[in-house]
Amino acid sequence: MWLRQVSLLGGWLPIVVATVAWAAFAFGIAWRRRSAWQWLVVAAGALFAALIVAWILAQSRVPTAYPRSFIVWGSLPVFALGAALWQWRLVGWRRTTVALLSVPALAVFGGLQINAYYAYLPTLGDLLVVCRGFGLVGEGGAASADFGDDGFGGLVPDEGFGVVVPV
Repeated sequence: MWLRQVSLLGGWLPIVVATVAWAAFAFGIAWRRRSAWQWLVVAAGALFAALIVAWILAQSRVPTAYPRSFIVWGSLPVFALGAALWQWRLVGWRRTTVALLSVPALAVFGGLQINAYYAYLPTLGDLLVVCRGFGLVGEGGAASADFGDDGFGGLVPDEGFGVVVPV
């Protein structure tokens, strides 16, 4: 299937996701209905929430060697949610719906930016294999491999129909 070969690192999919996310964010928020300092308060709250998550990750076993721009990518959906809730009663349901749809769109956009930095999931097929719970096989990803070790003594088939475990 051709969708499995769609690149997550470049090409049309990241461009479409970025365009949809930023357009929904720009048109869903009623920027002129609130003063600039109120939007700064929402932005500061989103940044504070992202910094708390970064601090929690630093305290855990997750490696903390990541660019600080990841905090911005993580705070964008939180800001969009805060802005949508902040303007809830001031705008119509269409604009509120677009603002709320920008939250997952910005989360996917941020995820694609982080993935582009690490180049861990190069194709949509690799992402689908990971989402099915099979994990990646080696450096090239499971979608391009025939069979490989899943790290637990089993084999991960290319089609992702199950795991073969030696008995």
